[in-house]
Amino acid sequence: MNAIKLTTPGNVDQLQYIEIEKPKPKEGEVLIKTKALSINPVDVKTRMGK
Repeated sequence: MNAIKLTTPGNVDQLQYIEIEKPKPKEGEVLIKTKALSINPVDVKTRMGK
């Protein structure tokens, strides 16, 4: 499974595209496949540590 990981606040260069193990849902949980997502200005400010 692919993921984007942010370990340090900063610019877009801090984002790492990584492979992770597919999570296994616990009882009463579900795993949802995501095809797309959006990023808004608040997300960018949070990523930059503001």
